[in-house]
Amino acid sequence: MSRKKVGAIKKSKNPGESDYIELFRSIVVPEGKKVFLNLESKKSKIDGINKALKDGKITEDYAKKQLEYANEIPDFVRFEIIQTTKD
Repeated sequence: MSRKKVGAIKKSKNPGESDYIELFRSIVVPEGKKVFLNLESKKSKIDGINKALKDGKITEDYAKKQLEYANEIPDFVRFEIIQTTKD
């Protein structure tokens, strides 16, 4: 399975306006594969990292780097859009 960030759902800068989707990359569906777009919030990322660390699935060093990344996500980014590809 591969994962890559392809965009984000962001809060509008103007009160009362809708959130918007910003895509950073093209979404490509390779022949014979399944592509999923997952929405990951800052909170869900942090919770997932802490759970993986607690369950022994990742090292402390890796968790620290991932938590630093997650904590850098600005508050106006409601979700990151992650493309996952499965055979």
